[in-house]
Amino acid sequence: MDLTPVLVETWTLYAIGSTMIGARVFVRTRLVGIQGYGPDDYLVWFTWLVYTCVTIIAHVFLVQAGGKHTSVLTNAQRASLSMSERKDWEYGSKLFSFGFLSYATIVWSLKFNMLFFYRRLVRGLHIERFILPAFGFVTAAGIASILTFCLACVPFTKLWQVYPNPGG
Repeated sequence: MDLTPVLVETWTLYAIGSTMIGARVFVRTRLVGIQGYGPDDYLVWFTWLVYTCVTIIAHVFLVQAGGKHTSVLTNAQRASLSMSERKDWEYGSKLFSFGFLSYATIVWSLKFNMLFFYRRLVRGLHIERFILPAFGFVTAAGIASILTFCLACVPFTKLWQVYPNPGG
């Protein structure tokens, strides 16, 4: 399978996202200066850092692991793999799992970024009272999502086990 189009898409989306983040930082810095930064302005840097990591993980997953992860294997395919092939699939699954958790980190950091932005936007208005409960809800949902992924297979290392199939 030719992974070149997927790699081009991955890096193109990264370039677009980084450009948008850079534009946001540039405009915000011109408006308020670094001294006027709020929590959302700092959080966007964290988001960009994790986004960079996710893009690199995706690149390594596609180039070194060939896009292989165990969730696409049938029981018969798992049983027929040699030990060296199993290690390749295990490596791909580890990258996939780490990439997924990193992606979830991006999603939730952007949710918090928006909440901090909304808090700044509605400061002093009656609607501001809904922001704190929203922070609680987003926090709880983020923790639930991470726990759901991490506890779907116990022990955690079974997530990338090739054979026997830990899921049945």
